[in-house]
Amino acid sequence: MARVDLVMADLSDKYDDVWTSVAPAFKRVYEREDSRMRTMLASFHERLNTLFAFMNEKNRVNKHYNAEDSRQLLDLIIEMDEARETLKSVGLDFTLVPTYQAVLDQCQEFLVRSGGSTIPDDFPIITVERYEPVFITTDSAMASRASTGKRFDLQLVGEGSYAVVHKFFDDEAGLWFARKKAKSGLTAKDLERFRNEYKVLKSLNFPYIVQAYRYDKAAECYTMEYCHSILDAFITKHNASLGFSTRKRIALQLLYALNHLHSKQILHRDISKRNILLKEYEHPAVMVKLSDFGLYKDPRSELTHTGSSMKGTIIDPTLGRFKDFDTLAEIYAIGHVLSFIFTGRKSINAAPEKIQAIISRCTHTDTRTKRYPSIGAVITDIDKLTPADWKPTKHRR
Repeated sequence: MARVDLVMADLSDKYDDVWTSVAPAFKRVYEREDSRMRTMLASFHERLNTLFAFMNEKNRVNKHYNAEDSRQLLDLIIEMDEARETLKSVGLDFTLVPTYQAVLDQCQEFLVRSGGSTIPDDFPIITVERYEPVFITTDSAMASRASTGKRFDLQLVGEGSYAVVHKFFDDEAGLWFARKKAKSGLTAKDLERFRNEYKVLKSLNFPYIVQAYRYDKAAECYTMEYCHSILDAFITKHNASLGFSTRKRIALQLLYALNHLHSKQILHRDISKRNILLKEYEHPAVMVKLSDFGLYKDPRSELTHTGSSMKGTIIDPTLGRFKDFDTLAEIYAIGHVLSFIFTGRKSINAAPEKIQAIISRCTHTDTRTKRYPSIGAVITDIDKLTPADWKPTKHRR
């Protein structure tokens, strides 16, 4: 028996009996995940939520987290770390979304095994996620098996200026993949940009950025994870029924992705509602996947220069030359997308007051320095929004 089969058999022995005790809500969240890890991840998520909810209660009451619960959370952290290390040995992996990982990092600073744990005064109330997965799986062994699509029935998904995207189903993996292929006749410079897009996606390992798997140089195409829809179509389709909490989660996931990019000194330079993909789970749960890095800028690389002529979808009117594109220009585009997420309208002046204040600060044109200085600053204000700040209007389109 191959090593991967032995590892997965051990996981089955350990977690399969747990499946019947996992609440249906968590089973639904992970029903599209790899069947080999579905039970384990659903169990981890449910236990984390239970422990986090009790921590919120104790944070509000007396700042004392009980000893038994402290031990349970510490043991769960160890259990998750051990599971991840075991899976990585056979080319499998999972990551925890940034919001939950940040909580665990903070918890490990004050949790103790005996006598209970004192919750710090500045420890925030945890946002407990019940409707979307907090674990994201990566199967590198499976990804390497998913070829460029030559063996599979390709179905057209979309087409852009430089590439065509198809989807295909891999029976062995039991999953859909996307294949992005450079169009014939591209200039050498554009083809190099296409290859660089793959390289940057391959180098990024983040839940809210689309994952690239394998490049086929002979066919000039690469495989990546398949996403069900784009932001533009999803919001348009569901705008009448989409609630505040889902819109806020979409906005924050997009901002987390951009914050991660900017922390690596990378600018996307083409943020738009058509370059943001969504993986759909049971409605209305979705996960943002930022895509289309053809115009990205890495100041550490000479290969990402795109000249002075203006490019991209949402153009900052205060930007004189495209090569001068900076964080403030990215934030301008973000303002337009945030407006669409919260209103479903093309106008950037249609949001309720507090949301409109955020959008207006992102898109300020009289004085660029009045814009948010960083993505992190935008996240802070979006995170503060409550349902009372968003009042859906009649006949919204």
